[in-house]
Amino acid sequence: MKRIIFLYFLLLMACRRDDSGCPVRSCTKELASILVEFTDKDGEKVEIEDFNAVNVRTGDILSNSQRDLDFPGYYVVVNDTDIRSLSQEGDNIEVTGRLKGTDTIKSAIIKVSGGCACHIKKISGPEKIIFD
Repeated sequence: MKRIIFLYFLLLMACRRDDSGCPVRSCTKELASILVEFTDKDGEKVEIEDFNAVNVRTGDILSNSQRDLDFPGYYVVVNDTDIRSLSQEGDNIEVTGRLKGTDTIKSAIIKVSGGCACHIKKISGPEKIIFD
């Protein structure tokens, strides 16, 4: 009898959905972030103006893309607060930044998955964007 109750409980948990339609699951409370670093050709960090991260599939600017104040030279492309706006298969995020005091713009594509996962996950793309 205990085995039947346990199996029923597992089936019930597997079928439960949250408000977004995702299965209810037990996730850690950490906040995952995807960062990118902008450097010059010598590897020195550079300051960026007009930093942007756009989901190419939807055209939406990711709301939490910003400079990481704890790590100078690094910029947050996306974090777990944007997870439901990303597809489970992964979306291309176009990251752009303009070198401070110039008209020079660099961009790159970083593919990130989300959806019903517990945390976002980087699939591909550079960790550094280099200004020549």
